[in-house]
Amino acid sequence: MTKSIQKTAIDIVWILSCYGPTISKKLKENDLFIDQLLILLNETKKKTREVVDSIIWRLGSIETVRLEQTQNESNRRDKTDDDDQLPVSDEWDESIPYDLLISYSNNVSDKVLTLKIYNRLVKKGYRVYSEKPGKHRLELMQQAIAQKIPILACLSKNYRSSKICMAEVDYADKQLCPIIPVIVEEKFKIQGWLKHIVAGKTLIDFTEKKFDEALFILYDEIEKLISSD
Repeated sequence: MTKSIQKTAIDIVWILSCYGPTISKKLKENDLFIDQLLILLNETKKKTREVVDSIIWRLGSIETVRLEQTQNESNRRDKTDDDDQLPVSDEWDESIPYDLLISYSNNVSDKVLTLKIYNRLVKKGYRVYSEKPGKHRLELMQQAIAQKIPILACLSKNYRSSKICMAEVDYADKQLCPIIPVIVEEKFKIQGWLKHIVAGKTLIDFTEKKFDEALFILYDEIEKLISSD
């Protein structure tokens, strides 16, 4: 059934791609669509690959599509409201009804996915508190955790090896603050003290699931915690 729907969708897209540069431009600007095309080009049956190849040919060459996709990503990163831009709060403000705290490693390799998650949460309408970097970070997070607001722990090797991150999530656990563990590093395994802290909690691996699929699971977990207050 899924394969049949997929084939029908591909055929429809192929027809749409015939309608000139305006439609082609819209299709090329949709990153999720381009990502799916490239996946189908490598993983599906010959007949489907031929249709996908025809669509890509109409959009340009595969090299052109990939180049434009990279350029689009680069342009988004240059914007202040991009997924790679995460504003931080100078101080914890008890007057703001935050829905969520976010705890993450400042390592560059972790930030791309972590900040993308943050940005989508904000666009969804959640009020997310992000700690201020520097020597007062832990102090501010302790004030936030004291309010029992759910903490989103973005787990990775760098997170686990960070003394500040470890102190934040350990303090949250001891204060019985709700913790939502998400994995932001591919093939990261929960071990040691961290395994004890996240035991029994829904672990959301953003590196193994499609991003939107993992995001919906995260939304569901946040809503459960918010509604239980």
